[in-house]
Amino acid sequence: MELVYPIYLDEPMLMAFLGSLTGGIAEETTVESKTQGSKERATDAQIRAKVSEWISSLIGAEGEAGVSRKATESSESQYKSTVRFPQATLFFQLRELLFEQDLIEVLDSSESLESISLGDIVEFQGLAVANPGYQIRNFFNQLLPAIEPILSFTKPQLDLNMNLLKGAKPGKPILMGGKELNFQNQNEINSVRDSINAQKQQIENLSSIFASINTIFSRLYPADDLDNILFKSGGFDAILRIYPAFARDKRIQDLFDGNWRCIGKVINIIGPSEKYDLLKDAPISYFAKDQFSAIEDIFKNDNIKMNVTDSSVSGPAIIVTPLAIFT
Repeated sequence: MELVYPIYLDEPMLMAFLGSLTGGIAEETTVESKTQGSKERATDAQIRAKVSEWISSLIGAEGEAGVSRKATESSESQYKSTVRFPQATLFFQLRELLFEQDLIEVLDSSESLESISLGDIVEFQGLAVANPGYQIRNFFNQLLPAIEPILSFTKPQLDLNMNLLKGAKPGKPILMGGKELNFQNQNEINSVRDSINAQKQQIENLSSIFASINTIFSRLYPADDLDNILFKSGGFDAILRIYPAFARDKRIQDLFDGNWRCIGKVINIIGPSEKYDLLKDAPISYFAKDQFSAIEDIFKNDNIKMNVTDSSVSGPAIIVTPLAIFT
């Protein structure tokens, strides 16, 4: 028996499939238990007797006497409790049923796609990769807070250099930025001053650009928004339409860069000569990429790099609504 655990599980689809195959779904059961025991309790017993007048004057006018006795009583208690089946357990049962009834097509090569039709239930394994739109947004989300301190530090440095130039004279060396500068004439001084002013204006423009990008992304493309994942499998790609709410740990990002298995329903097939754009209907992603290119040109810093998955997926490929992503 193979043990599996889903990190992503579409519970409505799970219940619909399981209900169709079993004629009903048992999500919970009632467990009953009984306990029996005995206990002793003290009771008073009244003994009535017809006795002589002398005896009755001793024990009571009515001829009654109270004595103590111990009575043994039996007791029975009944307990009821409800046990709910975990969704992961129901998924395990469903997967077993799907294989028993030959309702799953296992995909392990591009050739295995040839017999697949829309609506088929398939299982495959592959490397989970974030779509380029998410990668761009996530990169900017990390870049913007890091760039702001750099700009805040750079501007005072430029102001300091500008103050040094106020006292600069031809033939009189000054120390600027750790270097000694010796201007031959006033034109050289003016040229450096113009360069510093241009840098200051550039920083102000960058600050404005960053603020605009952050505002646009925050409204139109939330940082944790994710609607598809690319699975790179053996000889073919699978595009998974996902819903973060179905992630078992509430962090669908944890799927990235891991080899996972997936069961899902095929909703589209991309032929060998066809292509699919992962940034389709997402102009915000194109905007982000253009803006980043401009920023990268300005800084000319090899440490600032954005690696983005190619947005064009070539067939053969499939688009799947996943039932579960599991290991």
